[in-house]
Amino acid sequence: MVNREILVLCTGWEPDYWEKKEKTYYPRKLAESVTHLKQQTPIPGIGAYTKYRDRDLSHQPPAFIIIEEIGENERKEPTFKIRYLGRIGGLKSRTLFRELGRQELLFTVGYREVRGVFEKYGVKPPKIWMEALRSLERPEWMNWIGAHYLTILEYPRAEDYEDIVADIFTALGFEVDQMGHLKEGEYPDGILHTREYSIVYDCKDIYNYYIDAKSKRAMRKYIEQARKRIKEERGITRVYFAYIAHSFNRGGFKNLAEIEKTTGTKGLLITTKALLYLLYKKLKMGRKFLLADFEELITGEIIAENQINKVYQQ
Repeated sequence: MVNREILVLCTGWEPDYWEKKEKTYYPRKLAESVTHLKQQTPIPGIGAYTKYRDRDLSHQPPAFIIIEEIGENERKEPTFKIRYLGRIGGLKSRTLFRELGRQELLFTVGYREVRGVFEKYGVKPPKIWMEALRSLERPEWMNWIGAHYLTILEYPRAEDYEDIVADIFTALGFEVDQMGHLKEGEYPDGILHTREYSIVYDCKDIYNYYIDAKSKRAMRKYIEQARKRIKEERGITRVYFAYIAHSFNRGGFKNLAEIEKTTGTKGLLITTKALLYLLYKKLKMGRKFLLADFEELITGEIIAENQINKVYQQ
């Protein structure tokens, strides 16, 4: 099964909030964290209970919910149309937070992590919730891609994720200098090389990845160190950077822009699905797939399929 993204919504208002609510909204500042999910509804979700002011509802069991629609109200606050399915018996909200290692007002997590919690506490999701989980059908173009590469969508370990990303970049034609878990010390997960340019990259086997201040500092350091070595060893002066993750939180784009500004280079964000789509294009186009054209995708944004189609026309 594809490791689909689960949306966790939290409240501290009332102990039966999820039973009663058909629509809810969250602070405007959280809108960017769910932008990428708008086109994926219906989404399987969990409605959890937390502490708010002097009211602590975290002892309440969370609920199975379906997020049927994501929108915005007149104040630009993200809104969610919800269908309540039932409480998650045998599990408290605070226990769910502890097991996931997350407790925010709104966040996403892969089904792999949620499934581990359910199995540990003997939770059996309702059929309709699982059907929403399975509704993400693989597009036909994925039939072109081998099973080894497709495991990146399922339940790989972080190290396996890094390895498959490196394998895909190699299949695209890049010379890959993989580091990450293969090399001790503070290094990026890898550097891609062509005759004309190089790309310093980091992999994140998570959903809704937020480029925070720590990631920003690390990437700047990686670029500065790599740029000197690449120029000396290869004579290449065009050095870019990239992040690869299952999906991205647009709230971190300001840090992406700061990396670009302080290093004087451009970055790109590649989702796991987009990386596989690039591999599909390579397989279908053969020799017509040129890495010289790949630079057109480096725009400081998330690479979309329509951009890939525009650059790699058949």
